[in-house]
Amino acid sequence: MTITYKTINDPHAGGGAKEGTLAYGIDDNGQIVGGYYDPSGIEHGFLYSHGHYTTLNAPLAGGRSSTFDFAEGINDYGQIVGSYSDTIGVEYGYLYQHGRYTVLRDPFAGNQGGHTQGTYAYGINDKGLIVGYYIDANEVSHGFLFSHGHYTTFNDPHAGGGQNQGTYEAGINEQGQIVGGYIDSNGVKHAFLDSHGKFTNLNDPHAGSANNQGTYGIGINDHGQIVGGYIDASGVEHGFIYKHGHYTTLNDPHGTSGTEVDGINDNGEIVGYYTDRSGAYHGFHAIVSLDI
Repeated sequence: MTITYKTINDPHAGGGAKEGTLAYGIDDNGQIVGGYYDPSGIEHGFLYSHGHYTTLNAPLAGGRSSTFDFAEGINDYGQIVGSYSDTIGVEYGYLYQHGRYTVLRDPFAGNQGGHTQGTYAYGINDKGLIVGYYIDANEVSHGFLFSHGHYTTFNDPHAGGGQNQGTYEAGINEQGQIVGGYIDSNGVKHAFLDSHGKFTNLNDPHAGSANNQGTYGIGINDHGQIVGGYIDASGVEHGFIYKHGHYTTLNDPHGTSGTEVDGINDNGEIVGYYTDRSGAYHGFHAIVSLDI
């Protein structure tokens, strides 16, 4: 296995703790989406294409350090999905295409502000199918699929039903396979593959098994390669790629305080971010050659 990492830093990002750049999605053309924290702590989405950064700010986003606005996924037609919070802290998903933003709001989502309820859009395939999750009024998460104007709820049967528990969906490929995760009744994270309604648990063997530890899945390509991350027993975050029952750990060499892997395209290019010793975030673009 060989891995080549390239760091991605939006020029508008701050360089202090809890500031910096996070890369979330990549299409087959090599375009990357994500978000950055500016020196004031305000979050912005971005598109990185052929060496150029374009800031993406949903027009209804709050624009304060207590709100957020990130781009999460992109398909091969340049359609981008993401999430933002408004001026009172209520969260919404969005679809960005042809210079226009369309708000995504699951009808079952709660409407309390403060990053506790709302709708979050994470992945989009070339057919325009969108996946994400919503948080209901009881602060339980539920995955959703948005197709042709309709929302369908998905809940992993092993997910807990308490506050800060539940299911999320994060990535979808052209075959309609979905990856995501759930939090069980003990607060442990688990990744899953949802293949046309059949859920398969994915637990990295290096993951911890205590509260706020475990495995999460975020991206899948058309070859069935899955990326995500795990939190070990020491609370350190690591990325992974999964194929044919094998987990391979991915750690950016600059990630002295952890690595998260979020997206993979059909060419085997991977994006994510790492945290350096000072607590700042840096996006990365990696090419992984695996024989698994």
